[in-house]
Amino acid sequence: AELNIPVWNIINEAEKFSTYFASATAKKLMSYADLINTLSLGKEETDAYSKAREIAFGSGIMKELRDGKMPEEISRYENMEELLNAIKAFTEASETNGEPATLEAYMATVALLTDQDNEKEEDRDKVTLMTMHSAKGLEFCYVYIVGMEDTLFPSPLSAGSSKELEEERRLFYVALTRAKKQAMLSYALNRYKWGNLERSNPSRFLREVDPKYLHYPQTGGKPFRNGTADKEKPDRFREEPVHFTPPPRLRKFRTDSEPNTRISPVTNGITMSDFSEGDSVVHERFGQGIIVSIDGEAPNKTASVEFEDSGRKKLLLRFAKLRKV
Repeated sequence: AELNIPVWNIINEAEKFSTYFASATAKKLMSYADLINTLSLGKEETDAYSKAREIAFGSGIMKELRDGKMPEEISRYENMEELLNAIKAFTEASETNGEPATLEAYMATVALLTDQDNEKEEDRDKVTLMTMHSAKGLEFCYVYIVGMEDTLFPSPLSAGSSKELEEERRLFYVALTRAKKQAMLSYALNRYKWGNLERSNPSRFLREVDPKYLHYPQTGGKPFRNGTADKEKPDRFREEPVHFTPPPRLRKFRTDSEPNTRISPVTNGITMSDFSEGDSVVHERFGQGIIVSIDGEAPNKTASVEFEDSGRKKLLLRFAKLRKV
């Protein structure tokens, strides 16, 4: 404030302000600035997942959390894994839709808002999201426990220690007994692990629940008997390729006015140079429109298209799957 210079400018040029810092502090600031500048390289050309993964591991955050033994550190490590999985889903969905898939674009789609201390009347009859630790002492008519999968709950860091495994088992009991009427337990058949879609196995804790207390949906999984899973492998676990479907938050929903037929992608004999301003085009999700402008250079050339039903969209041509009409 005294120098009237932005903080980042001081950090980025710490050697010029050495009189204001101890030499050790100046070296740390310079090292930090080098790290940030290095991680910032290619942020506009690199997809969100690749850049986020580079930041998470290149900064040392993942190593520090992975080496931690405290429950809070383990939880933060798992949160980072889920964050990267969410960014991976965003990246694939954006590229499929021909939209920018940079980390900046991802940040524009998310908002972190906590207003728990100012609960409004209209918010009381809604779902409350919380960790199992924070649910201690609370009760709800209905409780939903998700992620009941081995490698998630219990976590792989606890599976090798009987003491830590027992602690997670106790935590499951705490979560289960928060329900006054009904508890719903669920697990994913497939889940992203560090960017790769992998098959999931039901948590061992599910097999420890007495079957008489469990009700299985008609379309759901098979019961666990005698503390072990059925030996017969359910049909849905048969070996076959797994196809990813973006979660609802990222999926583009089709309206009645949008065409119901699939359109060949841009790469089918059409190059980015084949498009120009004024072209009439069709997009498989947004329908028919007119190219208003084209910006940038290959491979990051974008087109602003005014669609009849969807309004103006800015699309990355190499992923847009546009077709001239």
